[in-house]
Amino acid sequence: MSHSEPIEKNCVGPDAEYVKLISSDQKEFLVKRTHAETYSKTIKQILSGPTNCSEGETNQIEFSQISSKVLEIICNYIEYKAQCEIIMEKGEEIPEFDIPLEEATDVMMAASFLQC
Repeated sequence: MSHSEPIEKNCVGPDAEYVKLISSDQKEFLVKRTHAETYSKTIKQILSGPTNCSEGETNQIEFSQISSKVLEIICNYIEYKAQCEIIMEKGEEIPEFDIPLEEATDVMMAASFLQC
């Protein structure tokens, strides 16, 4: 992702700032929890479901059907959407979000599942 990676402990506990998303090939991505919940209805439902993370537990979601290439694009898109809010407030033009053509179908399927 575009910013420096947050440290692991930021994913721990019910008030964690970040959530860890794990791809089918076990690559881990950290995304701001507020962004993930705002821009993915599925992630929000998972995080607020009956298995809420308690003190000392890591906020993480494993996606056994989403590859690391696709999950990285999804994570970047979530952060892009958050940046778009800031850009719109400034009245600036929103840049395009490019998706590699070879990943487009898989990204669309994952985005549909994640409702983002």
